[in-house]
Amino acid sequence: MKKRVFLFPTAVFLGAACLLSGCGKKSATDDAGEVYVYNWGTVGILYNTSMVAPEDVPTKWADLWDEKFKGEILMQDSVRDKMNFEYITYATPNKGAFNLLDEEIQNNKAFFPDIDSLKNCEVFQYLGDDVDSIYNDLWKEVKSN
Repeated sequence: MKKRVFLFPTAVFLGAACLLSGCGKKSATDDAGEVYVYNWGTVGILYNTSMVAPEDVPTKWADLWDEKFKGEILMQDSVRDKMNFEYITYATPNKGAFNLLDEEIQNNKAFFPDIDSLKNCEVFQYLGDDVDSIYNDLWKEVKSN
């Protein structure tokens, strides 16, 4: 199989380490010298090292508003969404997205197992829209507090 480049083949983490080392000090302090620690999830900023030149590497949160990154930033709302992109790829139930994949990936049973393979698997049972609604309401409550 040819090597593929996915969303973050080599993810580099900034955030707490950057703030502690001082590279984000200016963006984390106000004029009175008060320090504000801010966090988006627990990982920090990710960038694709094959798509960002070394001189353009983000070093502070303010870089998210830099014009050179306009239209190029992907913000995800879950730490789980950022982990191990270089090691795993998720199959998609979205037919439009599936059709955009290389044929080699479409036919790869590791990503899209056939019915015989799926017979040996366990899955979560969908509990319906009512349970989804309860889950979503509770999750919004957690996120808003």
